[in-house]
Amino acid sequence: MGSFSESVRGGASDLLARTCAHPVLAQLTDGKLPDERFRRWMGQIYLFGRESERFVSVLLARSPREIRRPFSEAMMNTYDDMDIFEEIAKRAGVDTSDLRMTFACHSYVNFLFTVVHLHSFGEALSAAYGALYAPYVFWSEVKKVHPAPLKWQEFVDIWSGEGFAGWIAAHSRAMDSVPGAMPAGLIDRTGEAFRISVHYHLRFLDMVLEDHDW
Repeated sequence: MGSFSESVRGGASDLLARTCAHPVLAQLTDGKLPDERFRRWMGQIYLFGRESERFVSVLLARSPREIRRPFSEAMMNTYDDMDIFEEIAKRAGVDTSDLRMTFACHSYVNFLFTVVHLHSFGEALSAAYGALYAPYVFWSEVKKVHPAPLKWQEFVDIWSGEGFAGWIAAHSRAMDSVPGAMPAGLIDRTGEAFRISVHYHLRFLDMVLEDHDW
């Protein structure tokens, strides 16, 4: 029998497979994704990441005492990673000074804040887990399909590298502590929060190929 985190990921295996087969991945790896679309995409990731810092603060405040310290140490890396991402984005020509959220980004952020404020800690943690694991799967697939350096390789390395994998491992350990701290009736809802989060990530990828923001 696998761990709880494995079970949660397995419950969204169909959506994770769609992530790996998304048309954005093919365009990115064959060099056909227009630069302006990539920069727009990175701009939205920047906005999402900045809002995620606020989400993480609330999530940590709600975390059970037994996992708060190790989990907080892992989560504090969000701030360093966002600073690194911002530096790389600027070098790539992404202007972060005057950005407006697309509908997909706005909806994803609202979902996360709704869960962390109105639902159980387990559901909020699971939603955060999905928001990390889905892009990790996507960018790892990018590296697998195109192991040679891409034009945007620095971005690939951020989300498929050892540092991000360490994040995933920390979240997996936190997720594995959830069943013992939650009523049985909430376990299924925890898995559903992960699945919804992955679905939002797919919508985020759809946004890259769309010509409208709202």
